[in-house]
Amino acid sequence: MTHLTPMQRQDVIDMGFGDILKFKINKVPTRLAFWLLDRFDENTCSLNLPGRVILITRELVRKLLGVPMAEVHLYARDETDHRNQLTRQWKAQFGKERKRHFLTHVAKLIVEGKRSGWLFKINFLVLFFSTLGETNLNNTVNLKFLHLLNNEDDIAKLDWCTYIIEILIKTKRSWKRDGYYNGPIVLLLV
Repeated sequence: MTHLTPMQRQDVIDMGFGDILKFKINKVPTRLAFWLLDRFDENTCSLNLPGRVILITRELVRKLLGVPMAEVHLYARDETDHRNQLTRQWKAQFGKERKRHFLTHVAKLIVEGKRSGWLFKINFLVLFFSTLGETNLNNTVNLKFLHLLNNEDDIAKLDWCTYIIEILIKTKRSWKRDGYYNGPIVLLLV
């Protein structure tokens, strides 16, 4: 976030994600993260702490992460739609030689490219939801929501808060205690 240009920062604000620019999280305290994850009840969508239960609602996600809470439900796919025009456009910026796309590739593209506009916004969303939403188990970026976007106006119309909650529940249910967790752990930390 600290390396974004003023125009890129304005794009983030225009999308409705401006509050995230204030985040100063550099690393996740792993032991605390797993302690919180153990106390998250995916059936009641609540964080059960000693002496306090916090219900995780879309309003709370909005307050904590500052992402848009609009009325259009975000139906992400279980797999990326590789035939989707936007997905193909997004992948084309890396050239044909790259088959797998990792967070570092997208972050480097954003910082070194210094571009703003539609493709920057897509790159930001891919990076954002791969780090604060759901990372693929092979540690590649999350492109499962790209099929929902036809233009820039669609970004602010989607209910990103409910999407994050659904991902939290889904990833907690599939999490193996001795393995990697690929869900929105930052939400529980915040």
